[in-house]
Amino acid sequence: MTLIVLGLLVAIDGALCGFRAAAGRNPRIFLWRYYQRSMLRGVRFALVVIALFLAIGLGLRAAGGDATWASLLATAAWMVRCYGLFAAIVVVALAST
Repeated sequence: MTLIVLGLLVAIDGALCGFRAAAGRNPRIFLWRYYQRSMLRGVRFALVVIALFLAIGLGLRAAGGDATWASLLATAAWMVRCYGLFAAIVVVALAST
């Protein structure tokens, strides 16, 4: 479950990075299709990164055994707590404006 939540956070971050790169610094220009394509490009890039790290993690699990995998899962749980808290703060800040 931890890896799924972490993957979702990465995919959402990729979408938002794609939107930010497309939107530039002038929010008055509204090009919805262009923003959608950029967000999808960001999600695709994030999924490639997720697949790469998943392959590395599974390779480490096969090579190092259960102790390495447990260490990776503990690190992933810490990342979910840290990034999840940050994402929640950002959502609250955006909702309050």
